[in-house]
Amino acid sequence: MKAILFLGTSLFGAKYLPNAAKALGLRPIFLLKINDYSGMPREAIAACEHYEADVNSLKDIHRAIQENNFMDDVVAITSLLDETLQNACAIAKQFKIAGPDSALVQLTDKALVSKIIAEFCPPKLEINLSDFTKEHLKYFLDTQATYQQFILKPGISSGAVGITIINKPTSVDQIKQIICDTHIENAEQQNWLLQPRITGSLYSLEGYVKSGQVHYLGFSKRARKELTEVVNEFPADDDLPDHLQQQCRAAIQTLVDRAGYKNGYFHCEFIINVNAGISYLIDGNMGRIAGGAIVQQLALVYKKNPIDIYQHVIDLSVFNGQNTDEFSYSLRSKEKTLLIYYCLAEAATILNITAPKEMTCTHVQVAGNGKEMPGVGISDSAWVGFVAGFKEKVLEEVQKIIINTNKGSASPYYTLVE
Repeated sequence: MKAILFLGTSLFGAKYLPNAAKALGLRPIFLLKINDYSGMPREAIAACEHYEADVNSLKDIHRAIQENNFMDDVVAITSLLDETLQNACAIAKQFKIAGPDSALVQLTDKALVSKIIAEFCPPKLEINLSDFTKEHLKYFLDTQATYQQFILKPGISSGAVGITIINKPTSVDQIKQIICDTHIENAEQQNWLLQPRITGSLYSLEGYVKSGQVHYLGFSKRARKELTEVVNEFPADDDLPDHLQQQCRAAIQTLVDRAGYKNGYFHCEFIINVNAGISYLIDGNMGRIAGGAIVQQLALVYKKNPIDIYQHVIDLSVFNGQNTDEFSYSLRSKEKTLLIYYCLAEAATILNITAPKEMTCTHVQVAGNGKEMPGVGISDSAWVGFVAGFKEKVLEEVQKIIINTNKGSASPYYTLVE
């Protein structure tokens, strides 16, 4: 059987990608560090052909390919992770196999996206450590004098990894030290963004592009506890006035047009202040469907099977959708769905998790038994598990979950408001 190579996987995607690939007549092969996964995602990966590699490093990907000699059967490559899509494009080109839209080489870099559609993004200072000066920083801070807090984030990352909140006053040396301390692959070589911390709510607009035409699936409303996302409500279109929805759609359409993006999903994040009537695109997330268990929410609202959605994601990403031409999203239900990414309030080691046997919502344990977990707030690495379903049922059933830790029993931590 011909194979498709996945550079890493999202946590929820690990459960469905193998069967979605097989539905396309492809054998799934995963390239990743399996110790980066635990719980259900690790179990799903372990059941498939997989090889060890740092997928953020093109050099290590080449090493794994050479040592394991699996490329003869591979006809396509893709990823569900922002930070690895550039490498997927590079491998596709090198081995002359199907791969993600080449426009993603620039669209996966937040710094480049903010240049392409600057009029839709927050004010920014682009930082490259090779030519970052006190004059650059002073000028930018002077132009943003009304703000006292700023967000520093790497151009290429996901899940809030590497993001730091900085208070005024700050200095070049402080920013350089923060960047060096993140331990992100090639942190000192990539571009970083410094942006004002703008007041507003976090929304994302889900959808896909096929043959250059944009298809919108709806808005998600999200909430974080510091830098950890804890809630996603979908659909949330009714929360936003039409003119703000149009602003967000205009940002995506402009990005697609200017970058020449033709085929693939997107999960574009916005900070929206309804009272002020403004929206800012803060992360393009082009080339991939939303992470967490948002696919389960899409499946409920559009009456789809998650496997069929992931099949469409893969096919659109690498084969321009030619194998799923009849796939379409039906009329959207108005019933609200909720996804809770539950965490621990304080750091502890997971012993086990008990959930009610009669649970009707989708429950996925992503932090395996024995895993040491940080408390909520550091990043999305604090996720212990997902509960997704219709809103009232999720709120009812999440309260019945018990997390047993080395510090005693704990209830899932989450918050419904930012």
